[in-house]
Amino acid sequence: PCFTNEATYWGTATNLVKARARFATATVGNYAVFVGGWKTGNTAMGNVDTYNESLTHTNPTNVTSRYNLAATSVGDYALFGGGGTDYYTYATVDVCDKSLTFSSATDLSSRRMQLAATTAGDRAFFGGGGTAVDVYDTSLVMTTAEDLSASRRPAYAATAGDYALFCGGGKLTVDAYDTSLTKTT
Repeated sequence: PCFTNEATYWGTATNLVKARARFATATVGNYAVFVGGWKTGNTAMGNVDTYNESLTHTNPTNVTSRYNLAATSVGDYALFGGGGTDYYTYATVDVCDKSLTFSSATDLSSRRMQLAATTAGDRAFFGGGGTAVDVYDTSLVMTTAEDLSASRRPAYAATAGDYALFCGGGKLTVDAYDTSLTKTT
């Protein structure tokens, strides 16, 4: 353990399986998980890379190839939702548990990309890429919340206390949802 305020350089980790951009990241258990992406030539990718606290790298599986997806964690799961390619947009939600086993949750209420995700309390919020907001609890039950006040693409999200906040899409307004799914603009 380190009890100073100084940063310590640990070195480099093993490279990703494929170089890519526009992928999504989340944490689950002791793992950082990187999913999907895009590479030059407008090629969508479905690669999955994981790193544990010792920087050990694995790529346990591949998922549906897509980029501009969103990710967040809730309970014992990392969720990766939406995204697309140049020709198709997805509503898919891939789920990774603490043992790096992938499965699927209920699809988002609509297909969209350039959405955002964040977690407030015990709820994972996916919003934007349009106006829809979908919420998953720790049992991966999906609920649809009231729509955003404006279409947000690209969307950005963050958590402040018990609020999930969404902005972007060139709009000034910020939509906030509390853990009971009440929206404030």
